[in-house]
Amino acid sequence: TVSKAQTTYHGILWEGLPVSWLENAPGQDFASIFSLRPNLYQDFRAFQDLFAERELLPATILSSTRQRIAQLHNCSAELTRVQAPERDEPPLNCINACLEIAELFAQDPHAVPASGVAQVKAELGDAAVVALMEWLAICDGFCRFQVILEVEHDQ
Repeated sequence: TVSKAQTTYHGILWEGLPVSWLENAPGQDFASIFSLRPNLYQDFRAFQDLFAERELLPATILSSTRQRIAQLHNCSAELTRVQAPERDEPPLNCINACLEIAELFAQDPHAVPASGVAQVKAELGDAAVVALMEWLAICDGFCRFQVILEVEHDQ
């Protein structure tokens, strides 16, 4: 729900006006809110979809790191998304290293341990390390975005 408040802007009192443009969204879920800017939403979806389409990272790592970041931010919209596990999962130690990196990335990207990065690099290669960092940035940023806007889960 969009709150109405007394707002002063450049000395003008705007009383009872919505303080957000989000009331024009067709719904309160992430897709509906983001659809208010179709060009940005399409580019976001295309970029996000590249990770699965080009298999930049195993699906297990994509979903588990996204879920871990959502847990840290208490982002209920992301926590409701479910992704089926893939058949050929990476070794458990690699998944655990990715989860550790995700947890630290969401709190302080500079705290990501070199040892975890080295482990991911050894198992999946240099390109996967770059893809993981990009993926974590997307997940972290858009979880924060959804929490701030108090969006609901997609229907």
